[in-house]
Amino acid sequence: MAFEFCVLRDIEALVGCVTGAELVYETRDQPIATGFSEIVLTPKSHYIDALTSWEDPLYRKIVEALPPGSKPSDFIVSLDVTAGKLCKSNCKCL
Repeated sequence: MAFEFCVLRDIEALVGCVTGAELVYETRDQPIATGFSEIVLTPKSHYIDALTSWEDPLYRKIVEALPPGSKPSDFIVSLDVTAGKLCKSNCKCL
């Protein structure tokens, strides 16, 4: 069962978690579209897994809606994004 389907069953979870979220490929494509190169996306699944200890009621509802045996970081990612861009003088700017 897809994460989106689990969360779609609960409108509060949908609005609080999924609405406005960027997909990984969209996150990668944005710097490409503005001239950046050497883009590195580093997933931080440990950050998402740490949310499990939160006592937030909405987060608990989302976790409960996930397929058995899965965890939020199977569906959600936090990313560090780094990229470089050539300056007009061909120097490398970060």
